[in-house]
Amino acid sequence: MPPLPDLHALPGVELHLHLEGCLDRRGLQELLRRNGVPEHRWPESEDQVFSGRDMDGFLQGWLRMTRLVRHETDFAVFAESLCDYMERQQLLYAEVFYSPDSYVLGRGFRLDLIDQAIEEVLQRRGVHVNLICDFVRNLGPDHALRFWHAHLHPRRWSRVKAIGIGGAETVAPAAQFAELFALAGAAGYGLTAHAGEWADAASVRAAVDVLGVSRIGHGTRAASDPALLDLLREKRVCLDL
Repeated sequence: MPPLPDLHALPGVELHLHLEGCLDRRGLQELLRRNGVPEHRWPESEDQVFSGRDMDGFLQGWLRMTRLVRHETDFAVFAESLCDYMERQQLLYAEVFYSPDSYVLGRGFRLDLIDQAIEEVLQRRGVHVNLICDFVRNLGPDHALRFWHAHLHPRRWSRVKAIGIGGAETVAPAAQFAELFALAGAAGYGLTAHAGEWADAASVRAAVDVLGVSRIGHGTRAASDPALLDLLREKRVCLDL
């Protein structure tokens, strides 16, 4: 049997990245520099921005990072880190979650300027990327619907191909977002949801049955429910593992 090729050396496709989550040490240093934050205020022992060993640790890193964002143009830093990651991984294409809603509705950022900052980097770097607008469950369905009506319908940026939800499944279950997903599906957006990440297999089933998603982010808890695995296979729902 011939030896297997070095998989890391092969070009690939990535269907589950987070724009903000791609921020690397160099990108972090650039955010600190742009906004006048002394670097020593970030834990020096961290090799990566999101180094928590569990979900709570990861989210604490995420929240610290969001507090560094002061201007719409800071999203260019995230886009540069994304492009650097794609280059290192030899990715030909990526579908990337981004979450501008909390910045726009909560902090008064302009969505068109956020999108412009990202677009300019992607065009200059020549990467093939589409985006998924990812709503945080914890902020609730009313928040998501406000953003939908104000900024996603009618469609303003062709690069945004889908919507999703992520965050604490037990705090805001799928059923709370049924109206949002019905509207987005009718408008031609792809539908995905992080599920089976914080909660059990029932959360994955709800994302399929109630939200009508074609993709599940993570979904590892589905393995505990053979009937759910049959349903996923029957409906051809992809798990982003």
